[in-house]
Amino acid sequence: MSEIYDLLDPVSNTAYIDMEFGAAYGSHNKINIPIEIGTVLYNPKSDELDFSGKKFHYDIEVEQWQNVTDELKRTIDVKVRTFNVGKPEIAILRSSKFHLDDAGKRNAIRISRSIHYNLNEYMQNLKKRDMRTVVFFANDRENFALKRAGFDTSNLVCRDLQKEIKEKFSLEQIMSLDRLSYVIKFRLSKNTIHSEHYSYKIPEKFQYLVKPHKAIGDAARMFILSKEFYHHADDLEENIKKYLALCENYAISSKKNQTFKDLH
Repeated sequence: MSEIYDLLDPVSNTAYIDMEFGAAYGSHNKINIPIEIGTVLYNPKSDELDFSGKKFHYDIEVEQWQNVTDELKRTIDVKVRTFNVGKPEIAILRSSKFHLDDAGKRNAIRISRSIHYNLNEYMQNLKKRDMRTVVFFANDRENFALKRAGFDTSNLVCRDLQKEIKEKFSLEQIMSLDRLSYVIKFRLSKNTIHSEHYSYKIPEKFQYLVKPHKAIGDAARMFILSKEFYHHADDLEENIKKYLALCENYAISSKKNQTFKDLH
């Protein structure tokens, strides 16, 4: 594992970044907007975490897709939530037939530009904090958003944890953050994040935000997964193999049960 560990910065901070996205309601997924960013900043010298995040509160209605998982954290469905980013407490009845008119499209594009401007400001402030490495998980959308925001990443080391895990362990398919969190036994207590080998305290003001599928919560899951990956690779690889075997046995068992039901 040394070939990967040697690439990690042992002195400067590493930022684990997650963004949550939504599509402007009525754009039919053509205008995608970052609506939230969360960061866990890891100081390797003190072995401490700092949390930060920003929600982009603008008056725009968006659709957000979220995976529904089973007990093994495999995706079994997708649910869609429609809400106003600036007023998320107000529910919106979604219609697949709704299309933005020209004025609505112009407004959505204008707001998108403002949000990307704010995203650039957030990243510029983060960069001032001795950050030289940025870690994402499935980084395509984040990279595109940063490019649209005009944020220059050329002097940063940018990593994709999902891709690295797939390549290191020669997996046939990528694994979701939900599934890998299951593998490392990720869990939350009131003020601590835990995995099989690690635990870190959560600052009090961020404790209510550290949840799966929230930007700061997923950044925290990425961080502790990276600790397992970079420092306990052999254990992680073995546990992934056991997990995939469990999923396969579960699928075979479910298929047999369904066949039995069909025969009766």
